[in-house]
Amino acid sequence: MQMKSDKIYIDYLDHTVSGAFNIDRATDRLRFDLLLFSEETLCMSVPACVKLDSTTEILMKLKPFWDNGKIRLILDRKHRNNPWNYFNNRKKVLERGFPEEQLENHFEYLAYNSNHTQFFYNVFIKEIVQSRCDLYIRKIFDTDETFRQSVITQVNNNCNNICATLPVNNAIHLGKIFNDLILIAEDRRSLFQRSAVEQKLQEECGAFPYEIKIVSKILDRGFAYANGISSYAAPLSLIGNRLTGSTFINILKAADAELYKLIHDMDWSAIYRLSINDTWLDFIDHLNRLIVLYQDSFKHKSKIFSSIQLEGSITAYELVIKLYEAAIETIQKEMFKAGAVIIDVMNFKDYSDKVFEHYVRVKSDYWNTIKEVDELIPALKVVIRSLDRRFKDSTNILRQDGFIINL
Repeated sequence: MQMKSDKIYIDYLDHTVSGAFNIDRATDRLRFDLLLFSEETLCMSVPACVKLDSTTEILMKLKPFWDNGKIRLILDRKHRNNPWNYFNNRKKVLERGFPEEQLENHFEYLAYNSNHTQFFYNVFIKEIVQSRCDLYIRKIFDTDETFRQSVITQVNNNCNNICATLPVNNAIHLGKIFNDLILIAEDRRSLFQRSAVEQKLQEECGAFPYEIKIVSKILDRGFAYANGISSYAAPLSLIGNRLTGSTFINILKAADAELYKLIHDMDWSAIYRLSINDTWLDFIDHLNRLIVLYQDSFKHKSKIFSSIQLEGSITAYELVIKLYEAAIETIQKEMFKAGAVIIDVMNFKDYSDKVFEHYVRVKSDYWNTIKEVDELIPALKVVIRSLDRRFKDSTNILRQDGFIINL
């Protein structure tokens, strides 16, 4: 689905059931997403903020972003700007869907009763945050219904492609599990919650562990889509046509480890100041422009061109190559998702290599963009070092002395 939105949904901080959750990796990713999407509104669902104590702690360090309306919360209008109305309603739903002994260890139920949830919403959000705009974003669509429909659509669109990669007996069994998943999604009387669905598929439908992993990815994608689209926001994990923290971290590490470390070591208040800095915004604009040029120009990898063409700048050369590889990887995923086979992708790549090589040699706007990126990198490092104000202790001493001036 293509959509134009000024709201971006941070979906990966809610990724607490299927797959491993690494708080350090998520924090690093958040750091860069706050920088890359500083001109949009980043939003989270009310429960996502408090699913884990560690993520709640990080979010409370982002006061400048909350105060300036850069981070907002998604909450249905019926809850009247009161997250506890949502939590109490959700607990009743979970109590109807799970026996008491399972609720004692259920991650979502425990989160709603935890001390960090109490502090986050009763103290941090209510008393500490001084938001300049309405903190809550209203839902447009019903999240549960959208979640169900997204899962059904994914299964219908991808079942044949996934099953085609498996031996016949495995494909037949997975097809049955997919059918069971659709039936569960269509049953509006049942609880359509990720762990509940997986448990039912295992215990009642006989799903194997590898099948649950496949289903989990479908549920994760559907859950992210539903939470984002409920307020017409684009889920971060589903964005492929511009830089995101997930893609940019690896690009920057490979291209300029010094710049990556400078950003990684900044405190959160400095991250906010950098996010609204014109030099940073110009830098990101140029990189996103290259993404557009890559994806719109025959969309496949060129022969590796010499760094001499970039006037000897190894950093800019590495940054451009890694940026291109990330763009191409996204396009390849979309081709496979649309049903293309490996041989079709490779043949088209061979043809596109020759066309794109000619394009990058003659297109002046492409080379001008790269040259400007090369000029921005050292300027950006100066900006970042100044944001940290390494010599502010000297200023503090002067302030204590009353700025005595010797004439």
